[in-house]
Amino acid sequence: MAQPPVGDDARGRRTPREAGQDAVARAQETAEKARLTFRRLSGLDRSGPPPPQTLSGQPLNPWTIPNAIGYIRLALIPVFLAFAFSSGDGVSRSAVIIFAVIAWSDYLDGIAARLTGQYSRMGALLDPAVDRLLIISGVAVCWYFELLPRWALVSSAI
Repeated sequence: MAQPPVGDDARGRRTPREAGQDAVARAQETAEKARLTFRRLSGLDRSGPPPPQTLSGQPLNPWTIPNAIGYIRLALIPVFLAFAFSSGDGVSRSAVIIFAVIAWSDYLDGIAARLTGQYSRMGALLDPAVDRLLIISGVAVCWYFELLPRWALVSSAI
């Protein structure tokens, strides 16, 4: 008579040990999902360590949904600048809308990362870089068209 495969009993069922391991894995998975409270999802609760995928030495993993949002944000910055500088006085409704979309999509990529669990080293590097480029772009437009006092722009950069 053939021996049952390792881990299965004579009837092909899982052994109690394997069933227990599966139960532990399901419990951990449930606990991970349970920890995603509204405060955590919305970014209000930032307690706990950073995700291990974002730490130095981890692979970049550039192809995630949050990173795709980051790439779109990065591509929209030159579009914002083109609309802003092509206006005669620096006041362009299109530029303001694009700036707002870029700024609010920063929040969206954070929510997407938390919902999907797709954290990456690339996202940890890309997100702050795009944020800074957006601010510098906005300051450049305000400086060029003197939309804000230059002393205020300089003092905010320090």
